[in-house]
Amino acid sequence: MKNIVLGMLSTLLFSAPLTAQVARAPLAATVPRSAACTYLQCALGIAPAWNGLDVVDGATGRRVASLGFFWPHRVDGSFAGSDSAISYATKAFRVRRTAAAFTDVGVLLLGYAGVRQVSGGLHGTDRVVGILGAGAFAVGVPLQFSADGLLSRAVWWHNSRF
Repeated sequence: MKNIVLGMLSTLLFSAPLTAQVARAPLAATVPRSAACTYLQCALGIAPAWNGLDVVDGATGRRVASLGFFWPHRVDGSFAGSDSAISYATKAFRVRRTAAAFTDVGVLLLGYAGVRQVSGGLHGTDRVVGILGAGAFAVGVPLQFSADGLLSRAVWWHNSRF
């Protein structure tokens, strides 16, 4: 049983995320970034998605980056030209990456404990696995919210230039 838990943890932590290979033009290539750039042309926003928060073009709502809940990706490339925005976006990615590790491990461990409970009850180590899963999840959720706040500040700093 210990080997199963270790196998699940190592698979989660050391596997590469599966993502579709979609060519996306960076925001800088589609929106003019000049001194004459207006708020309507260049402002960004945040939109909720089932798997994270999307950074969207304010005028069109087109997604330009996504800070995922499960497999976060860097979003600082969307904030070119503002050092403060880039700094907050980098921090948001780092915090989200840590939060995703905690919540993903927590969900896996809680899922394992749930299956064991249904199939015959929690005994000994299974109970410890469930408690560890609940603890990891409880640590990860506030970190997810913290990353959301940091991304919001990055968007605010980006938009403050216009």
